[in-house]
Amino acid sequence: SLFQQMDFAARSGFAAFGGAVDDLLAGKPLSAVNKVIQLPQTIGKMVYANLSPSRRAFLRNEFLSNAPLWKERPGLSMRLISEQGLQTTDISVLARDMRALVNEAAATPRRGLAAVPGLINRRVGQLNDAIANGLFDGFYPQGQLVAIRNFIAPAIARSHPDWTDAQLAASIAMETNKMFSTLGLSQTVLRHSRNLQEFMRTLIFSTNESEALIKQALGTVAGPNKALWGKFYLGGALFLGA
Repeated sequence: SLFQQMDFAARSGFAAFGGAVDDLLAGKPLSAVNKVIQLPQTIGKMVYANLSPSRRAFLRNEFLSNAPLWKERPGLSMRLISEQGLQTTDISVLARDMRALVNEAAATPRRGLAAVPGLINRRVGQLNDAIANGLFDGFYPQGQLVAIRNFIAPAIARSHPDWTDAQLAASIAMETNKMFSTLGLSQTVLRHSRNLQEFMRTLIFSTNESEALIKQALGTVAGPNKALWGKFYLGGALFLGA
């Protein structure tokens, strides 16, 4: 379904208005207005990345770029943030053993009408792969890239001017994973038990989704980036109101 696309388009709206709030507090009203105006273009790029393999290839290069992410911190790049743990995939919703069994059954040689189920399975598998690739290699990273550049990186850097580039990159990666429910294994409370991970994923569509939302809410009252999450939710209220 298009639920994930709608969800992450809304999160991009929260981030865009959150970035505007951050700019207003930093005394940059023109930049704040520009971020709000650019939101439709951002969502358009996300849709394009969902559909275009060439755009997804471009994004892969962007995430490995050493170009300065923010002019005030020339040593801070997307490559450094990626190396510090940025994720673009919700690992808790990926198909696992059952998908492998379907692929194995579809690959078994058959003749005549007996081959039809295998052909259907292969086509369904190809469609699922296309949807997953568009979502996790296109829609997610495009939204993350804009949110990092326009909101997360500037807000964290302004809050922690004494941090090194590596510290900033690690914090940006961690908070981006929370914002887009792409928690890595090191961030989830389920990391200590593979059996518990499998059990919870059987019960819940996405354990990362639920856990990330809880971490976001807690981030407004505790942690080094309370200001970031306060601006995110204030921006979200303004976005929903608009």
